Amino acid sequence: MDKQDTPARSIYDPAPRLMSNDELEQTLRRELIGTDLSGLALRSRSKEIKLRVCAALGYPAPRSFKKTNPRFPCQNLDVMTQKSNNIQIWNSEIDPDRRYALCQVDATDTVCAVRVVTGAYLSSLDTTGTATHKYQAILSLQFNSGVYSSSDTTNITPWLQREALNQAQPGTPVLANIQLNLNHPRLPTEPPHHGQVLPIHEVYNRLCPLIGLTIPELSKDQERNRGSLLHQHVCRALGYQQYHDNGQFPDIPNQLLEIKLQTAPTIDLGKYAPNSELEVLPGITCSDIRYAIFYGIVHLGQVTLQKVFVVNGHDFFTLAQPVPGVNKKLQMHLPLGFFSR
Repeated sequence: MDKQDTPARSIYDPAPRLMSNDELEQTLRRELIGTDLSGLALRSRSKEIKLRVCAALGYPAPRSFKKTNPRFPCQNLDVMTQKSNNIQIWNSEIDPDRRYALCQVDATDTVCAVRVVTGAYLSSLDTTGTATHKYQAILSLQFNSGVYSSSDTTNITPWLQREALNQAQPGTPVLANIQLNLNHPRLPTEPPHHGQVLPIHEVYNRLCPLIGLTIPELSKDQERNRGSLLHQHVCRALGYQQYHDNGQFPDIPNQLLEIKLQTAPTIDLGKYAPNSELEVLPGITCSDIRYAIFYGIVHLGQVTLQKVFVVNGHDFFTLAQPVPGVNKKLQMHLPLGFFSR
C-alpha cells in the first residue's frame, strides 16, 4: 500500500481510497475466516468481529464503537454475523450504495465464509418492504417474586376457572386438587376455554416451585432454544401432559400466558406492546395476556431460576419500565448457496 493509500486515523474518518467490493471481501476473508466465537454472547461476538475488521482494514480499534450508520464509515461498510440465512437489519433503512459484509458462522461457532454485497442487492431480497416493530422494557432486579396484578382483567372473567378463582390467593400453596378439565383438549396451544383458564394468582402459585430449577445455558446465541426448555417445565407445572409450541404469541394460548426467561434486565417484547388493546385472540387483547417472567443467574453453563414475576399486560409497566421508542426490523432470506461462491 503506497503512501497515498495509508488508512485514515480513525474508522470514522473518510478513507483516501475506497476498496472495491472484491478487494474488501478478500481482505476481510483473510482476517475473519477461522475466528472462534464459541462461548461469546451475541454482543461480545459482534464486538469481536468489529475488532477483527479494524485489524483487517489497518485501523486502530476505538475504545468503544459508536452507533454510526454505517458502522465503518471509512469504507462505507456494515458488518453482520449470520448463523442462518435470515438477515435482520435493525433501525436502519437499506442504503443501496452501502457495502454489507456478511460473515457466516458454522455449527462450531467459527466464521467459515465472508461475502461483501451492496445494499442494492439486499434490497432485491426484501420482498415485503415492511419493517417489523419490536418493543422492549427494563426489569428492575430489586423486585421480589410475586404477582404484580391484583387480579385478571375483567375482560377474561368468563374464561376463568371458578373454583380456583374462589380459592387462589397470592403466596398460598399450589392447589393440587384443582385440575384442568380433562374433557377439554389438554394441549397448551389450544385456544382458551370458558371456565378453564387458571386465575393469575393460581398461575403464580403453580410456577413458584420452578424457582431453584437449573436448565442448560446452551450456546449464548441460542436464547430461543433455552427459552423452549423453560417452556416445557412451565407446561408441566400448569398440568399439561404434553408440550407444544406453535411459535405464536402468547406462548401458551390455552392459559393466555406469555413466558420470558431473563438473565439480564432488558426484556424483548416482540411486536406487541403489553398494554395494547390490540386483539391477539378472539375476544382477547394484549392487555389481557398474563406474563410469567423468570429471572435466572448463569453459572458454569447452567441457568438457575431465582425469581418469577407474574403480571398481566394491563399492569405490565408497573413492573418494568418501557424502553423509549420502538425498534424496527427489516427481515430477508439469503438465497440457497449464497456463501458457497
